[in-house]
Amino acid sequence: LGEAFWQMRQDKDAGRDTQLVLYFAGHGDITEGGEGFIVLAGDKLTRSMLETEVLIPSPATTNHLLIDACASAYMLPRGSGPRLQPVSPALFLKRSKAAQEAWNRTGAIVATSDAGAVHESTEIGGGLFSFALRSAMVGAGDVNGDGRVEYGAAAAFIAAQSAAARDPRAKQIG
Repeated sequence: LGEAFWQMRQDKDAGRDTQLVLYFAGHGDITEGGEGFIVLAGDKLTRSMLETEVLIPSPATTNHLLIDACASAYMLPRGSGPRLQPVSPALFLKRSKAAQEAWNRTGAIVATSDAGAVHESTEIGGGLFSFALRSAMVGAGDVNGDGRVEYGAAAAFIAAQSAAARDPRAKQIG
């Protein structure tokens, strides 16, 4: 990240927009305290670490967070514990100004809406969410044909594909 952030600062100084894309496909869960985490190199990257060590220091104009992992909803700033809190102005007011600013310039699509498991298929060689996300990004999610895939369109495409998935070979992973 240090090298990527350095390059982004150089690009911003030259007047260019910068984008940080953080895509993760792997294992995720929730700590005993109710905070989401993903597993990187055998260690945990928690939601608060993501916020303080990646999103806040990111010099990118826009951060994009794409997570295909169990309990990935818990990587977003939506409270903690057994039940997620809806995103609301009150929830964001509890965050530091730096955290609010970082999340305001971060878009996210995650594989779960709760602590649920994600599914993999040997037929497609990976996660169903990642397969649908890639399909959306290469054009299936470009609903108006303008060559751009927006978050809402990608999320709608992924939801439609997920609802149609009835393959018994898909398995839950935790």
